[in-house]
Amino acid sequence: MRPLPSVLADQPTLDNVQEVVFQDRALLTFSVAGQEALPVWHQLTEQHGETGLWPVITGPRPFAPGRATPAAFERDLFAPDLIAQWLAGEQEDPEILAEIGPMVLSLDEAQRHAGSVPQDATVPASWQEGVVSIQDGRTRQPYPQVFLALVPTQATWDAPAWLGFGRFNGCPLPSEHHAVLRDWHQQYGLQILCVTADMVECLVARPPTEAAQALVLATEQFAYCPDLVHQGCGSIAELAGGLLHSPTWSFWWD
Repeated sequence: MRPLPSVLADQPTLDNVQEVVFQDRALLTFSVAGQEALPVWHQLTEQHGETGLWPVITGPRPFAPGRATPAAFERDLFAPDLIAQWLAGEQEDPEILAEIGPMVLSLDEAQRHAGSVPQDATVPASWQEGVVSIQDGRTRQPYPQVFLALVPTQATWDAPAWLGFGRFNGCPLPSEHHAVLRDWHQQYGLQILCVTADMVECLVARPPTEAAQALVLATEQFAYCPDLVHQGCGSIAELAGGLLHSPTWSFWWD
């Protein structure tokens, strides 16, 4: 088993250390006390350049290879093509369009609808407040124990694919996650925070600050994860309002 990063040497709540093999890669997994999960994650990201291991919070359970989907990376996949393909199915139903509002993928078109984006949506005051995967949904308190996996990759956006996340309940394939998340990393500084059984959470360095930009992003996120609107905020404009200045993004497929 490869050694743990040095920042874990003095972590008093470190437990359940094991090495699991998935897709011919050895992944280190471990747990810490729930309230320590985010500080530990942040410390590990600061050592990423040295270790080549990207930390991913997996929630109250460890990464389980038996539930994962092996990923075949298709280097010719491009996010705009995937998003347009996913949106095509939604645009075929006029009732959906009437309910959730316009889907716009260009800034020029988004400018015409920018007034529909609410400017007073509640967003987390800090990125730590925006993370839900470490919390018990009933109490809103951190789980007593939270697991992390150390993924051997130089690219944060690769982490969900290397963990075999996808191909269930309309969730994109691992290779499709790779393409879309890479694009958002380049545009918005996305970093992968959490990958649980049905959720991906991200830290965002450069969230949208203008309504039109947020509306385009909201359309892209709706294509990637329709439940954000269908089971969540109800419209693409509302989703856009929640993305303005938000330091974290959450996606779920259930």
